[in-house]
Amino acid sequence: MTYYIIQDLPRYCFDSAAKEIILGAEPIFFDSYEDYVQEIMDYTLSKFSLIHSEIKAQFGESLNDYVTSEQIRKMDEEGKFSKLKGETLSILSYSSSIIKGFLIDFLESVGQIQLVGN
Repeated sequence: MTYYIIQDLPRYCFDSAAKEIILGAEPIFFDSYEDYVQEIMDYTLSKFSLIHSEIKAQFGESLNDYVTSEQIRKMDEEGKFSKLKGETLSILSYSSSIIKGFLIDFLESVGQIQLVGN
């Protein structure tokens, strides 16, 4: 088994795009709490092989050792993370929508919020 160890992940990896994706995500609703959990698990697991392949393509076997923040910064500047970042933002967007839907459903069910028009 290969373990990926990334030390001192630099701040630039968490750019404003992630914040905008989370804040702009529209809630998605499901029929039950179990459906929320199942959907987010299925979706994120469906992306695992793509993310794993992209990480392996960029780092190869070097991830058996520590990867420094300088190495990551340089690779990011060279554009080597564009596909990985795109997929990560896609996962973040869909997951944020599911979580927002879940929170709205839950808070409404316990009487903490009342949606207009309901």
